Amino acid sequence: MIRRFNPTQLQGNLEKNNYFEGWFQKIYSPEHDTSFIIIYGFATGNKSEKTGFIQICLPNQEIIYLTFHKNEVICDKRKHFIQFGNHFISEHKIKIQTDEIQLDLDFSKKQEQQSGKNTMGNYYLLPNLPCYHAIVDGYHSVNGQIQYLNDSYTFTNAVGYLEKNWGISFPEKYIWMHAFDAKNTDNQLLFSQADIKWNGRTFIKHLGFIKLNGIYFDLRKLKKCKTAISNKDENKQFISIKSKFLEIEMNISYKKPIFFKGPQNGKMERIIEHYNDIILEGKVLHKSSKTKLLLTGNMENINY
Repeated sequence: MIRRFNPTQLQGNLEKNNYFEGWFQKIYSPEHDTSFIIIYGFATGNKSEKTGFIQICLPNQEIIYLTFHKNEVICDKRKHFIQFGNHFISEHKIKIQTDEIQLDLDFSKKQEQQSGKNTMGNYYLLPNLPCYHAIVDGYHSVNGQIQYLNDSYTFTNAVGYLEKNWGISFPEKYIWMHAFDAKNTDNQLLFSQADIKWNGRTFIKHLGFIKLNGIYFDLRKLKKCKTAISNKDENKQFISIKSKFLEIEMNISYKKPIFFKGPQNGKMERIIEHYNDIILEGKVLHKSSKTKLLLTGNMENINY
């Protein structure tokens, strides 16, 4: 019997060779008009003293990168709870405290997505893919505070989003974005397309969804779907998704990148160019009805 896929559960463990498992927590704050990002997990290809990691993106700062010895990393197998030394992250709370930075955040009003399909669909059943992806929580409310040196950020009903990846390496070639309407969280979009290498073959696969006023469309299920991706200039991207059922056009604007570390053969040694606070102007055509969107979000474009 095929087990039901639950993305909140641990998919691997600290004993697997050259393996990573990481979570991407995004918090959009209307008060500060920007997104705060916390990426955390473990990579067993790293040296033992750097197996666990937390990466934190704050406004106008270099990425804060914390590492932890393998013996300091404790993961619950059944629920979302990870402890890094004296710090811990769960589905309800983040508590991180060092001499430089302190995070005390609470999560509520969660919209968990735990289905056998999730974002990977039936591709989740393929063994030994380089990377797997899942949405853990499509929306949650965030309250609390971040203190970094002399800067303090308070959150009151900020908007949170949580996804995760696991495997060996990020794809060599992929594009990923997540965005939502800061004034109406019932409007939200996730899109990713990658060149996936498996069993001696390479195939192109996209995943994602779009929500329009709370109505959910699964982009994987669009029949005879065609995607087009092009760069208008160094600060603009155009993406179109077309099928008989649904058409989406996206004009994306972005500024300077920030740089995270990503997995490569189970080690956190790949530099990932990430764009925070992108502006997405979109048009959606569905059943002769046209909807315009103005979203804010995040994007990565690796070799596309």
